[in-house]
Amino acid sequence: MGTCRDHSKYGIGTCQWCGKPVCYGCIGKKLGEKKVFCRNCAGGEIGSMIEQRQREQIYQERQMQPQGPKRPKSQMQTYF
Repeated sequence: MGTCRDHSKYGIGTCQWCGKPVCYGCIGKKLGEKKVFCRNCAGGEIGSMIEQRQREQIYQERQMQPQGPKRPKSQMQTYF
């Protein structure tokens, strides 16, 4: 993985945007378990671009999910 440039510590991941190794002190934004962004990329214009891209990806993934056929409710389900 490499060492962090700012703190000379072992990097726990790499920035998803610029690829720089980051340690716990350099994390600017963390999404989930694996997506990590450095402070430079998480702030300012780049940070807002990252968020917008992620929203677009989520929207596209939801559109691509197959919609299953709707099953009619059984008579028992209407009582509960």
